[in-house]
Amino acid sequence: VLMMIVAITCLGMLVGGVRFWLITEPQPVSQVIVSGNHMFSDQHILRLLNLESVWNAVDPLQLSSHFQYAIFKQVVVRKIYPDKIHVIVEEHQPFVVWKFEDELRVLDENSKLLAILNQDSTSALPIIVRGAKVPMPAPKTFQQIQQIVMTLKNDAPEWQNTTIDLSDQTNIKLVYPVVEVSLGLGNYPKKIRRLQQVGVQILKQANRQHAKIDLRDPSKVYLRFGKLS
Repeated sequence: VLMMIVAITCLGMLVGGVRFWLITEPQPVSQVIVSGNHMFSDQHILRLLNLESVWNAVDPLQLSSHFQYAIFKQVVVRKIYPDKIHVIVEEHQPFVVWKFEDELRVLDENSKLLAILNQDSTSALPIIVRGAKVPMPAPKTFQQIQQIVMTLKNDAPEWQNTTIDLSDQTNIKLVYPVVEVSLGLGNYPKKIRRLQQVGVQILKQANRQHAKIDLRDPSKVYLRFGKLS
């Protein structure tokens, strides 16, 4: 009986030791799963975590500390034993991207800066505002952008995948692959609704040409076609 007790005790110590080794021994990461991301690409998140290559030891709490960015509401990093990592991302909803020099400055609907990105950081972007020479929009400028963006989303959804060009201070433009729309300054809802009314027909006429639509006069539409460069 004594021999059996000793044998069972030794077996228990052996199993406990093996289990302790399995828990504490770091395992190479074979796969990182990213979910919940819309603005950031999987590759960019892996770069933030330094997980493009295999780590020999992974501490989820340490990984979560990499995500101290305003663009994220929450980031949860979980280890799936023995050799996988799951990164769950919840992002704030971006409103526009303010392009300044080589930076993409992601702003929310109140003009708060959420993140500063490089050109290759994201998989999807909202409307980009380009042509400005200042790092952040002035309140009046942002009010104009808000009015244009909200009118596009509500009244002309087919035209909301655009770039807003502010390079001419007297003429705000909407830029598309084959169409450029001049809005001038002010009265944006009426002009964008006019674009919604006439735009589809203009695109049919444009075919493989570049169309310039001038809506600066709210009561008229000026149209010019040219060859695509």
